[in-house]
Parts: sequence; structure tokens; C-alpha cells
Amino acid sequence: ADLPAGKLKIKIQSNDLLLPLRGNKFRASLFTCDSSIAQVTTTNQIAILRASTDKINIRYLLWYLNSISGRNALAQISKGATIPAIKRSDLDSLEIPLPNIHKQLKIVAIYFNWLEQTEVLKKMLINGEKLTERHCYDLSHGEDS
Repeated sequence: ADLPAGKLKIKIQSNDLLLPLRGNKFRASLFTCDSSIAQVTTTNQIAILRASTDKINIRYLLWYLNSISGRNALAQISKGATIPAIKRSDLDSLEIPLPNIHKQLKIVAIYFNWLEQTEVLKKMLINGEKLTERHCYDLSHGEDS
């Protein structure tokens, strides 16, 4: 929607983390964009997280929030049986283990390498499914291969 500049309260910036505050999955996402995008915003149901210090790498925070430990920590502060929700004040008080920046960068490298590997594996599974489907279809319709 086109919003007048005065109505736009929070502008999402490149390298902001976005975390849903309601729902069954609290999965953080990294927002990246090219600087030609003028203004992007979100609702109050999404927390916008920024690194306010050089002691934390935003991609490390992305890893932590999406890790088993991070998801467990988010589950501990979520409330509600039907639609779990996290209060911003509870999110602000969440304690995050903070190794030195060198270790954070190592974790980020390992994590993003794993994400790349999972994308390759997903493509391989899709390709294998298509090949299997085609071969079985051909055999079921009288074509010998």
C-alpha cells in the first residue's frame, strides 16, 4: 500500500532481522535489499531487530534465533495456547550467548555454508522425484527403458 511519508513509522533497512511475534513458528529472517527500494515497512506483529553495537554480528543473531537453543528460548517466552505470541518486552529481555566477534563470524560461516548445502539438497530431491516419476510413468505406459 502507498502510505504517506508521515504515516510510515518504521522503515525496514537492509540487514534487519524480522521475527514474527505471533504464530506457531518463530523463525527469524534476514531482510536484504538493494538501496533503490524506497520504503519498506511491516506490521506490529513482526519485530525488527538491528545490531546496535559492533559486539554482535546480525547474522550470528539470525543463527542463534533459528538454532535449537534459540527456538527453545523463544518458546519459553511465548504465551498463548491457540496462537502463541511473544511480547516485545520479553523479547528485549531475552539473554543471548555472545561469544567474541571472531567466534561469531566462524559460526556465521558454518551456518551459511549449511544453508547453501540444504538448498542444493532440496534441488537434488526435486530432481530425483522428477526422474523417478518420469521413469515409472514410462514403464507403466509400456515403454521399456
